[in-house]
Amino acid sequence: MLNKEKILEFIQKKGIPFLMIFFVMTAFFYYCYVKAYYGIKVSRAESELETISKESLKAQETKIIVNKFEETGKYKELTAKLKNFEDEIKNVLPKTDEVSKIAESLQKYAAECDVEIINLNILNPSVKANFDFCQVKINIECKGTYKAFKKFLWSIENCAGFIFIEKLLFKSLLSDEKIKFALALESFVRN
Repeated sequence: MLNKEKILEFIQKKGIPFLMIFFVMTAFFYYCYVKAYYGIKVSRAESELETISKESLKAQETKIIVNKFEETGKYKELTAKLKNFEDEIKNVLPKTDEVSKIAESLQKYAAECDVEIINLNILNPSVKANFDFCQVKINIECKGTYKAFKKFLWSIENCAGFIFIEKLLFKSLLSDEKIKFALALESFVRN
């Protein structure tokens, strides 16, 4: 019995504390191992994520090449279209010495619309050497019925080509049978 008591006493005094230390140390080492293992995994994942995000940012960078647009085919195509458009406009506009054609067309529209022209002033265009077009100012005073007035304005805006209405001024009372009105027009001629 002595042997059993000594064994039990030995287990109680030295065995249980060693077992407790063993289990605590096992749990501690396991915790350290898991922390280190997952720490390595997390740091690898973070570095991979950083690499992927850097690569995706590099792929999204846009390089701007200055003064290279003029060398592209699209630029040459657009400039050719613009040149053709300018040539078409030049062909439609009267020449500087043909300003009287504008006055003739205005008189023709007035006659067609039953509008009486009281005064027609065409200011000579100022020819500038570096421009292909020059502006012509036209002041016109007319008299006519409201219906004729509407028709005349419509024909100036829609049929006269490059004549634009800048200003419209009524000069008589609306109670009059015929309305007096003044127009400030603008047109263009080519050099």
